[in-house]
Order: sequence, then structure tokens, then C-alpha cells
Amino acid sequence: MSGAVGRVAFVTFAGLPHLDADDRPFADALRVAGVDVSPAVWSDPRVDWDDFDLLVLRSCWDYDRRPTEFRAWLDAREHGRTRVVNPVRALRWNLDKDVFLEDLAGRGVAIVPTRVVRPADPRRLSEVLADTDWATAVVKPAVSLNSNGTWRVDAMQVETPETEERFRRAMVSAPLLIQRYEPAIETDGEWSIVFLAGSFAHAVRKRPAPGDFRVQSEFGGRKERVGAPPAALLESAEQTLSTAEIACGERFTYARVDGVRAPEGFLLMELEVLDPSLYLEVAPASVPLARDAILALLG
Repeated sequence: MSGAVGRVAFVTFAGLPHLDADDRPFADALRVAGVDVSPAVWSDPRVDWDDFDLLVLRSCWDYDRRPTEFRAWLDAREHGRTRVVNPVRALRWNLDKDVFLEDLAGRGVAIVPTRVVRPADPRRLSEVLADTDWATAVVKPAVSLNSNGTWRVDAMQVETPETEERFRRAMVSAPLLIQRYEPAIETDGEWSIVFLAGSFAHAVRKRPAPGDFRVQSEFGGRKERVGAPPAALLESAEQTLSTAEIACGERFTYARVDGVRAPEGFLLMELEVLDPSLYLEVAPASVPLARDAILALLG
């Protein structure tokens, strides 16, 4: 092991070679603790991954555009000597939303009602929605992030040629998720529950801009830390995390459970264990928890 404590790569993508602002205090806290932390772009062929003691995936945010290359990179890391956070088996499972959502739903986790449509499926979008009672739906790629390629459709207006063409183009080479639109996201927002080393760290509530449904800042969304999430919501998030760890056969150093409060209770929208934003910018008190979770792996 090199350095006083260890050499750690915060794995990112070429668009963020110096890390996301959310991760810089995390990296700085590790440096203060004696860890040699450096950003490393996952697709950079010059990086010798075996030179590190730990690879911490933080912002590989172009994998949705390069899924085949990214899967190959994960395969190579699984057979390398350096430990990866989170474990590669969990990362691979989490890469495809259709895979992990179906897995979790089959294990009893309440998810936003979802239909998976694969490239060989001959049905039109209008036919898929005809089998539901949804007034509005959200369409998204199974491999996606930051709402890339995600759009909302009114079930009463779905049969336009433009909508069907957009649907058909989107599913040429990969599965699509068709999900019931949850209007609560416009009022109550989307809840993100962050876990570090298996324990609850903090909660964040995200709301979209007026007239939109996407909560990411790129679309005008905003987020705020919530001191204590409702007890039932936290319990559901903890159960989701436990179920996911059982499904993967792995423990997660960090994870984020995203969901919405619907009439039937808390519904999972997303589970992020690959390279989730931890929202440390709005929850700085959790930076020591993130630091200690990594130090424990180096000890």
C-alpha cells in the first residue's frame, strides 16, 4: 500500500476530470486523513488501475452512452487486483434498471408501477399503455442517468405518429421502461435517502421546476436537505437497501434510495449503488461518515 494510508482513485468520466463539486469535500476529507486521492477517468487507457489500493466509483456519467465499453471495463476491474467500491457484481446488477427493479419487485419491494418493453416487442406505445389505467406515463431507457432520454406522455394523446416514432427509435437497441407518472413529485417531491456504510446518513428532497417533472438541476430542479424523513419512509428505504444487498450478495459502502410518496405508500423509483450523487454539498455533516466508510476499507 502506497502513502501513509493508501492510494485511492475517485473514478470519474472525461467530462469531469477534476470531480463533481459534490465529491470534492469527500476527497479532501480523505486527504486530510492521510489518503492519497486522485481523480481517474474510467475510459482513459493510460491509467494503471493496479497502481491503486481502492477504486471508488463517483461520477462515471457517460456510461449510458457507452454501455458496452463500460461493461467491459467493469469486467476487467472484477479480475484486477484492486478492490472496487461498490463491488463489481453490485455495479453490474445496478446498471440495468429493468434488471434490478424487476428483481427488487419480485422480492417484495414496492416500486413505481412499471412495464418493460424490449427491442423485439412489436407493440406500439399506445398498446402498452392500453393494458394499464394510467393517465400519464414516463418513458426512459433501461440504462440511463440524469433523466437522459426520459420523457412524459399523456395516455390520451399517445397515438400520434411523432410519439410512436420517438418510442420506436428509443427502443431500437435497448429495453425501455414505461412507468406510471406520479403527480406527487410535483408537490411532495422525490425523496433521496442516502446510506453510508449501511447506515442512514441523511435525506434530501428534490422538486422539479414548475411545469416539469425532472428533478435534476440541469432541468431547473432544486434540492434541500431534510432533517429527519418520515419514519415510514425511512423504514421502507432501509428495507429496500437490505433487500438489494441480499439480491446482490454484497454489502454497499454507499447507496441512495430514491422514491416518491404515493397513495399506496413509498414507491421506489431508483436505487443508486453504482456512482450515486451523495448530495454532500447540502449535507456537509455527512462528509466524515463518507470518509470513515472508505477508511474502514483501507484499514
